[in-house]
Amino acid sequence: MTIRDRVSGFLENRFARKILRSFFSPLPSHYPENIIKRLKKVTELACREQHTYKKLIEQEKTDIKSINTIADFQNKIPIVSKKDIFTGESFKDFFMSTDAKVLHSISTSSGLTSDFAFGVQTKKENSFAHIFLENILLPFFNIQDGNLLFINCLSMGTHVQSRRFPCAQLSVRADSVVAVLKKAVHSFSTIVILGEAFFLKKAMEDAREKGVRWDKCSIYLFNGGEFVSEYWRTYMTTLLQLPVDNSRGAVITGMGITEVDFIVFLESYFLSTLRRLIYNNNELVNDLCGPGTKSCPQIMHYFPDRHFVETIKNSDGYSRLAVTTLDPHRVIPLIRYQTGDEVALLKEEKIISFCRKHGLVIREQFPRGLPVALVWGRPYRFQLPGGELLSDNEVKDSLFMDIDTAGKVTGNFRIERPLKKDPVAIHVQLRNGISNEASIHDTLYDSLSRYTNQPVKIQLYEYADFPYGIGHDFERKNIYYTRTD
Repeated sequence: MTIRDRVSGFLENRFARKILRSFFSPLPSHYPENIIKRLKKVTELACREQHTYKKLIEQEKTDIKSINTIADFQNKIPIVSKKDIFTGESFKDFFMSTDAKVLHSISTSSGLTSDFAFGVQTKKENSFAHIFLENILLPFFNIQDGNLLFINCLSMGTHVQSRRFPCAQLSVRADSVVAVLKKAVHSFSTIVILGEAFFLKKAMEDAREKGVRWDKCSIYLFNGGEFVSEYWRTYMTTLLQLPVDNSRGAVITGMGITEVDFIVFLESYFLSTLRRLIYNNNELVNDLCGPGTKSCPQIMHYFPDRHFVETIKNSDGYSRLAVTTLDPHRVIPLIRYQTGDEVALLKEEKIISFCRKHGLVIREQFPRGLPVALVWGRPYRFQLPGGELLSDNEVKDSLFMDIDTAGKVTGNFRIERPLKKDPVAIHVQLRNGISNEASIHDTLYDSLSRYTNQPVKIQLYEYADFPYGIGHDFERKNIYYTRTD
C-alpha cells in the first residue's frame, strides 16, 4: 500500500466517523442558520451555471440575494418537477458540466411514467458512494465485513462497487443469483444483497427450492424503490430463517431516487422495530401517522447533510416530497424538486413521547442526528361505493398478511374498475406451479376486509394466465392499477 493510499484511507475513515457521529447527535451544520447558507449557495450556483434553473428564476424574477431565511427560500424559489428539468433536447440543458474528465456514469429512472429522469455521478460522487457503503452503511447496521460478499440485484445499468470486498453485479437474473448463493453461503461469512422487493422475493424463493442453506452465514437484504409492506418483511425474514434481534442478518428498507441520490431515505434498526411493533394495531398507527391511516407507511430517516427535505400539500390534500440537493459539486442540481412521493415529516419528540405513551420498549439506539419521515411512496387510491378509498398499498398488505398465502403469489397484481358504478376488481398473479384454489381467494378476501367493508372482486390467475404480463418487468416498477373510468 502506497503512502497516498494510506493517507486517502485515513481521511476516508475520519470522514466516515464524523458522519456516523452526526447520525446520533445533530451537528451545527444541521442548524437552520447553516442550512440556509447551503441552500443559498447551491441555488445561486444552479441559477448561474445551469440553463434550466437560470431560465426559471428569470421568469419568476427572483432576487437570490434577498433570500436570508428558510421561509424566504420556500416563498421565493419555485417548485419544479421532472418535466421542468429533464425535457431539454440536450444534456447541456440541465448538466452543469459535460466534461468527460468530470463525469463518471449516467443512469436513468425506471421510466414508469414514460418520462425519464437522469442520474449522474461524477468521479467524486462515485468515491463518496464507496465511502458510504464501506465505512458508513455497514457499521450503521453492525454488519461485519471481514469476509463479505455484496450482490447487486438492481436493474440493468445500476452498478454498486466497493474497493474493500467483492461485488457480484447480477442485475435481475434470478438464476444467476441462485447460482452465486449456492456457492457463496459456504464461502463467505456475510452476504449483503441489494434489490427490489418482489425480485428479492422471487430470487430467495428460488434459492430455497434449490437447497440454499441460509444457516451457513449471515444474510442482509436491502430493498427499496417503492412502498414495501411490513408483512412482506415478516415473510422474507421467515423465508430466510432470520431471528428478530438481527443477530444473523436483517431485511432493511431504504429508498433511492435515481436523479436525486442512491440513498434518500433509510431505516435504522430502531425504526424498523417501531414499525413492526405497531403495524397490526390501527390505534397506534393512527396515533403516530395521523387519523385515517390504513396502511402504516415506511418510517425512515433522511440525511440533512445531503438533502433539504420539505413536504408540499397538493390540491388532493396529501403532502408530497420536495428535495433540494446540498452538494454544490453535483452535475445536476435539484432545487425544490418534487418527486411525486407522499411524505410526512415526523419530529423526534413525537416519536419518543409516542413510545413512552404506549409503553413501547425498543432496545436499539435512536439515531438522534437523523430526522424522520413517513413515506407512502406513490399510492393510487380508488374511490369505492360510498366514498371510501382503497390504495395499492393496502392491497400489498393484504397479499402478504398471511405467510402461507404470501408464498403462493408473485406480488404482481392489477386494480381496475371498468365503470364507477362497478365494484373494484383486483387481479392477482399466482406463483409458477401454484393452482387457483378457493382457500387462497378466501384468505386474501379476509385480509383485504381489514381495509374496507365494501365489495371488492378478487380474481386469481395461474402464473401464465395473468393478463397484464406473465412475468414482472423487474427492469422497471410495476403498474398496479388501470384507470378505466
